[in-house]
Amino acid sequence: MSSAKFNGIIISYMGNTNGRDEENENRLKYVKQTLSSGLHVCINVVFKSGAFLLPCGADEYEVVPPVILSHHHVWCNAIDTYTLEALCDLNAHCFFMGSGACTLTSNQFIWSLPGVALTDRSIAAFPELAEDTNWLATAEPAGLCTNFPAQYT
Repeated sequence: MSSAKFNGIIISYMGNTNGRDEENENRLKYVKQTLSSGLHVCINVVFKSGAFLLPCGADEYEVVPPVILSHHHVWCNAIDTYTLEALCDLNAHCFFMGSGACTLTSNQFIWSLPGVALTDRSIAAFPELAEDTNWLATAEPAGLCTNFPAQYT
């Protein structure tokens, strides 16, 4: 996969920095490590029985403190609308992707899957999966979210 330096917001997907690490991704320790490197991180979050949880394996969850969810470099992908509402109550930067190709985040960014036309407010999610290898080159999105953020810094 070829890439170039990107000057916008670079978001690590679930703490990954140079490809997927299925054993560690979306785990609190891994996410904190990536945050400490200065990157933004997108995490998947679910709210159950009064607690925020990180799904990190088949039927495996880790409790995540609300202070992490409201960190200014954390982007929370709510697993369902119930979780989205709970995240909004925390004033976390959050969104619910649902089944669409793009959605609006609580901080007014347009989270866009590969192939969606990009704007200045777009976060280009997973450019490594785009069929059009010039997808990022056709616009100047605000940021990108990837499993390979090290390749864009």
